[in-house]
Amino acid sequence: TDTPLVRFEGEGVIGVLRRVDAGPIAGFLVTQESLGRGRFALPADLAVGKNTSGAHSVADIGKGLRLSIGLTDPRHVEHLTAQSRRWLTASGVVMAALALAFGALALSRMRATRRLGELRTDFVSAVSHELRTPIASLRMLAELLEQDRVEADERTEVYTALAEEARRLGDTVDRLLSFSRMTAGRAVLTRQRTRVAEPVLASLKAFELSHPGVDVEREIDAKVEADIDADQVRLAVDNLLENALKYAPEGQPYRLVVAATRNHEVTISVEDHGPGVAPRDRKRIFEPFERADDRLSRATEGSGIGLGLVRHVAKAHGGRAWVESELGRGARFLITLPRGVA
Repeated sequence: TDTPLVRFEGEGVIGVLRRVDAGPIAGFLVTQESLGRGRFALPADLAVGKNTSGAHSVADIGKGLRLSIGLTDPRHVEHLTAQSRRWLTASGVVMAALALAFGALALSRMRATRRLGELRTDFVSAVSHELRTPIASLRMLAELLEQDRVEADERTEVYTALAEEARRLGDTVDRLLSFSRMTAGRAVLTRQRTRVAEPVLASLKAFELSHPGVDVEREIDAKVEADIDADQVRLAVDNLLENALKYAPEGQPYRLVVAATRNHEVTISVEDHGPGVAPRDRKRIFEPFERADDRLSRATEGSGIGLGLVRHVAKAHGGRAWVESELGRGARFLITLPRGVA
């Protein structure tokens, strides 16, 4: 018979439960909300009545029962369904974008890790070269003296060469130790009120003794004072001068300047007439192990930590390090240090 056994209404839904003779029939009850969310059948026990408004499912109605459903507002259901599809589409786009972003990040990290590995390998090779060269020279000179193969009038020259190679070896070891302490955050500054010209001129004197053919112009304010660690400032100037020596053409003068600034700082700069630094490299060369194009260098010596040390010294004093340059017109490397309390 088609006489309703139960008639119930929910929000946007009218359901009618009838008895038929066709045998067991499975059916389900949905609402516009469940349709809009794409939930068309949720298994549940038989739960129908006048106040039914949820999305109930009937897995097994029972023998001779049939469930008929009519929607009171089909257009609203279509609207919710379309809205759900738009939401799913947008979600898919967002998920795809996130997947691409995470993939790009992972690829970037892989490249950075590989680059760091290459830099470390180059660093070890460069340091090995810097250590091996003076050690080989020391060994050769010592053997000459040991075997008495040096004439009396040549001994002074050999002793001078021994001292120079020992100094070179010591400088390399000192740079490595300083770099290790600074990058590990273990370096402790011993600040004192100092005339900045003192460590700068000490560095310049040692540089000129090591490289007697180099011409360095100077413009140094001998009176400017600052609260600095003189040894660390000298280390920074040492590396700035050595960097200029590597990349500037032979016979070209360098320019060393120490000057006070209006914002209570002191600036130390070393200018060369080398090939310059490309804009893309101006930050990179201050990173550990990084170097400018070796093809532009007059020599292959160098571990790639010199400018990194310069930056660490400047930052430890509360200052900064940077380079001003035009390709083909040289470079000017600068550090600024706060002068402290006058």
